[in-house]
Amino acid sequence: MGKSVAYSELSAQVEPSLPKVGPEEILHGELENTIRDMRKAELRQSGAASSTITKAVSNTISALKAFRTANGLRLYDTVGGEMMEPVRFARACEAIYNLDLSDKTVERHISEMNKRVRPWAITLRKQQLTHCETLSEALQELLRMSGFSIAELARRSKVTRETLGTWVRGKEVPSTPSTIQDIGNVEVEMGVPAGTLSKFCEIKKIYIRSDRLKIDIRPDDLKRVRQYIPDDFEHLSKAKQQEIYDWVMSNIVLSPTDDEGEHVGSREPYRCKLRTQWLHVDTPGTFKAPDRLRRQVEGLVAFKTAELTPLGKNRDPNKGRWSSEESKDSKLILLEIFFGALRKKGTKEENLGLENVLDLEKIDNFIDYMRKRRGLYTETITAVDFHTEVNRIDGKFPLRFEPCDPFPSAMRNGEQRSDTHGTFEHYSTDVFAGEAIDP
Repeated sequence: MGKSVAYSELSAQVEPSLPKVGPEEILHGELENTIRDMRKAELRQSGAASSTITKAVSNTISALKAFRTANGLRLYDTVGGEMMEPVRFARACEAIYNLDLSDKTVERHISEMNKRVRPWAITLRKQQLTHCETLSEALQELLRMSGFSIAELARRSKVTRETLGTWVRGKEVPSTPSTIQDIGNVEVEMGVPAGTLSKFCEIKKIYIRSDRLKIDIRPDDLKRVRQYIPDDFEHLSKAKQQEIYDWVMSNIVLSPTDDEGEHVGSREPYRCKLRTQWLHVDTPGTFKAPDRLRRQVEGLVAFKTAELTPLGKNRDPNKGRWSSEESKDSKLILLEIFFGALRKKGTKEENLGLENVLDLEKIDNFIDYMRKRRGLYTETITAVDFHTEVNRIDGKFPLRFEPCDPFPSAMRNGEQRSDTHGTFEHYSTDVFAGEAIDP
């Protein structure tokens, strides 16, 4: 009759006749139509004569009909374990002996069921494993169809029994390059399309440590390149590691951008000097804050570092306050970069003020500016949301600006008041040009 033809080749020829069923079921009537078309395609491809095709197709369909009759199945019944599970299928085939047929006919029917009908039914069913929502569900269904135990499938797929067992029980999913390759071996062994099982994998970035590398990399440099190097970097040769490291450093980490202007090659962004200790230092890539912005920031610093009243002692002393020099410096550095970016983008110095922090468009432009400089959304940028006035983002940026009512006249005299948080507020008549800042 000729060599066996792959299911994928046959299905391509009879695609219009494949059953249009839901993702979780195949009906016996639809299976019969598909088997008929598949058998015809197989015989035609082998060059069989028309009479031979008619007789062979009749034998295959007769076997399927006898199987249904012996087991009380109807055309609109769903194909289930009687076809998919090896033990139940064997018993269902034995039931054909109960029909009023000769032993020779029964044996021919059972042969057809084993040789063609069940393998094609299983393959068709495997094509519909997309209904499974988890890797555990898909593996359990494949085990039921194949009749394999976990140990047998593990041995055939060259996967450890313990690993496969954790996947089947839903305790873990493949997440490393080696386990993803293992699940690919299972797909090949079970004859399912590539991606049927591996789509459930959760790929995790491998944390690469300097003590595992063949080349010497300083910890701070490794921190810069870690996110750009491949997961198998530790296992590459020394020459290959050096090649990748040099390329990343020269093309990504140290690569100058158009935004850096005259300070090409500098790792530091353009800054507006706000911190007192830097005001009189002539540093390349910086400019001195205009007087108006400097006075605003001084008022902000005084406000954010003010002592709490007795009422304020009852709340988190670090919430909304700059409780340490490190905290204050980190916020001022961020503001320096922000105003440096505005100046770089063309904002005039006389227009630089804390009111810019309330401009959503300028905030978005700043985030885009930093992303282009770094080549990615860094932790600093993703953790900082300038235009969130309600909560801190991940506790990384407690600085918030919120416009309030104009200053009462008493505040213009430098008086202090206790707000609802118990913070003494030091107001300046210049801050926000008549607007208060509330922590």
